[in-house]
This record gives sequence, structure tokens and C-alpha cells, in this order.
Amino acid sequence: MSVHKKMLALIAVIVIMVGGMGVVSFHRSYEQLNDVINTTGASFIRRAAGEIDLFFDRYLFVVRDLGDFFNVLYANGSFRNAETEETDYDAIEETLAHFLEKNKSRGITNIFMILSDAGRLLDGTRWRGGQRKDYHERSWYKKRLS
Repeated sequence: MSVHKKMLALIAVIVIMVGGMGVVSFHRSYEQLNDVINTTGASFIRRAAGEIDLFFDRYLFVVRDLGDFFNVLYANGSFRNAETEETDYDAIEETLAHFLEKNKSRGITNIFMILSDAGRLLDGTRWRGGQRKDYHERSWYKKRLS
């Protein structure tokens, strides 16, 4: 075998080795980068899920606390006007406003209640825009009942 053919064979072996090393390096780098991205993404998702979980825990606490409080007050007749024996909606709304102020530090931005028997919306921010609507006739109300 001539020196020229030996040199060509040597160059071919070197090119194949360098190409193989490039493929192996690319594959390993891709795997490592993919692992870093997956780990970072999973960490971000876990952290975000934890924040969402905390928010709903706070919200659940407020809803349960408010529900228990209203059950006790309603059972004691605290929301009845002493003279007319009718429901005192202003007293209920005042209580909602109190609870809203108490829970703003927990990230609660509004507390409201819809009284189905009266078709009224009572809002802790004292919003009056929905007072004229009969909620019995609203599509979302009918859908919720069915």
C-alpha cells in the first residue's frame, strides 16, 4: 500500500472519529439541556401550584368562616328587623363589608351573596349595579338550579 493511500485512510478514520465525537457530544448536550429545562419547568410549576393552593386555602377559610358566622347570626334572628320581622339586607351587607375588610390582607377582593328567595345581590363593596335585576330569570341561575 502506498503512502498516499495510507494517508487517505488515516484522514478518513480521523474524519469518522471526529464526526462520531460530534454526534455523541451533541446527543449528550441535548440530553443535559433537556434535563435542565424539565427540572426548571417542573420547579416553576410546583411553585406556581403551591401559590394557587395557598390562595384557594385562604379563600376556603374565608368562605367557611363566613358561612358559619352567617348561620349563627341568621339562626339567632340577627338579620331580622325587630319592627317588621323582615330580613334586614343592609345589616347583611354591612357584615359582608366587615368580612371583606378583615380579609383583604389574605388577597380577597370581594365577598358577595345572592339571596335566591329575594332575588338580591348583596356585595361587600356595596356595589349597587345589580340590584334591579331578578336573578331568578338569569340564564346562569337557571342553569345552576338544573
